Amino acid sequence: YECSLQFLVDDVMSPHYVLAQVDWQNAIFLRNDIAQKIGFPPQGVDAQAAYDKGYASRPDRRQRIPWGKATEHFHAATNFGNLMEDVLRWFRTPLARRQNALALIGCKDVIAAIKEVSL
Repeated sequence: YECSLQFLVDDVMSPHYVLAQVDWQNAIFLRNDIAQKIGFPPQGVDAQAAYDKGYASRPDRRQRIPWGKATEHFHAATNFGNLMEDVLRWFRTPLARRQNALALIGCKDVIAAIKEVSL
């Protein structure tokens, strides 16, 4: 929770697991051998497409996950050239630092938990 999905896909779960889907704020991974047996592509599903389908494009996400309001404006971005600059500027604000201190801890907790499981 609160960890970059793309970071999990590329750097934490690979090469033993692939992304199968995103369901709200849950990323579902499958072991490579199982994923291939049931027809998933070897690289799994695209993280951005899975995030969009399983979270960002769901019409009731604002009601079901109200704590995501602080970053909601990133979903509506149309100028992707400036998106990273906007994200970095937002993270430097005092409110963002307070809200995302837990996000950084959350990502560390996810990585620690994964390392405890035998891959």
